[in-house]
Amino acid sequence: MVVKGQARVRIENRQFDLGADQGTYVPQGAIHRLGNPGDEVLEIVEVQTGSYLEEDDIVRLEDSFGRAVAGPRESGRVRPRLKVIPT
Repeated sequence: MVVKGQARVRIENRQFDLGADQGTYVPQGAIHRLGNPGDEVLEIVEVQTGSYLEEDDIVRLEDSFGRAVAGPRESGRVRPRLKVIPT
């Protein structure tokens, strides 16, 4: 949910922008990206659902902010994937 600013969202091959008071759903396992295409600070609220809500289930396919890019844990579970759009 966008609280302030404008978000550029890509889920799989679909890209769209969201403004204040707008949100979207990212299905489990979907490759997705989030970025700020504007000059205003982007503030969002992210809500995770499911039985496992830790950060170590994120598979980073690329990262412009220096965080480790790593594959899924050895458990073989399907992992959500996050790609960050540089601002």
